[in-house]
Amino acid sequence: RNFKKLRKKSPDVDIIVVTNSFAATDNTLAYSANYKLRSIYIERLGFQIFEYMPRPADFVTRLPNYADLERRATAADPGARLPFLCIHAKSIVRDGRFAYVGSYNIDPRSDNLNSEIGLLIEDAVIAAKIRESILRCTASGASWVIAKRPNPLAEINALIEGLSGLTPVDLWPLRNTSSFKLREGAEPVAPIHPEFYERYEDAGSFPGAKGISSKEIVTRIYKIFNTLAIPLL
Repeated sequence: RNFKKLRKKSPDVDIIVVTNSFAATDNTLAYSANYKLRSIYIERLGFQIFEYMPRPADFVTRLPNYADLERRATAADPGARLPFLCIHAKSIVRDGRFAYVGSYNIDPRSDNLNSEIGLLIEDAVIAAKIRESILRCTASGASWVIAKRPNPLAEINALIEGLSGLTPVDLWPLRNTSSFKLREGAEPVAPIHPEFYERYEDAGSFPGAKGISSKEIVTRIYKIFNTLAIPLL
C-alpha cells in the first residue's frame, strides 16, 4: 500500500531492489514468497529487481577469502560443496541523502524475538557509498534482471495469476515474470527500454539450478500454499 501511494504521488521515481536469486538464497521459504509476488512488484509497483548470482563475476576480488576457502575445500575434497555468496544485510538509500543498514527484517520475529540492530544515517557521502555498493550488485555479471516475459497472452495470464494468488491454494503454475541475462557483447538497458528483449535472453524462473532440484520443487510447493502464510510470516 505504501509503495502504491508512492508510485501515485511520484510516478517517475526509481525503485531499485537487489535481492538473492534462487541459486543464492539460503531461505527457500522466504524466496517462495518473493517468487509469488514478483508480478505485483514489476507490473503494479514498477520495481526494478535484480537477483544476485551465487557466483558473481567479481567473486574473487570482492571476497578473496571465499576464493581461498574454495581452493582449500576442493583440494581436500574435490566433491565438496563450493561456497556461494548470499546477501543478508538490509540496506536502503533514499534520495541520495538517507541511508539505512541493519539486520532487521520487517516481521514479528525481528520485532519480538531476535536481537536486531540498524543504523539510520543522514549523510550524503555515506549514502553515496552505500548506493554505489548496491548498484554494483546490479551489474550484468553480478545479477539476473527480473522482467516481464514477452508473452502475447501476458494480460490474460496476469489476470489468471492474480485470481489464483487470491485463493488459499495458488495452483496456477505460470508466472508473468522471469530472470533475464545480458547477451554477450550487448550493452545493459532497463527492462522498460524498447530493445530490452533484443539485448537480454530469458534465463528461466530458477537460473543457476541444474535441472529440477528438490529445492525448486519445495519452492513451488511453498508458493502454492503460502497465500495464508505470507501475512503470518
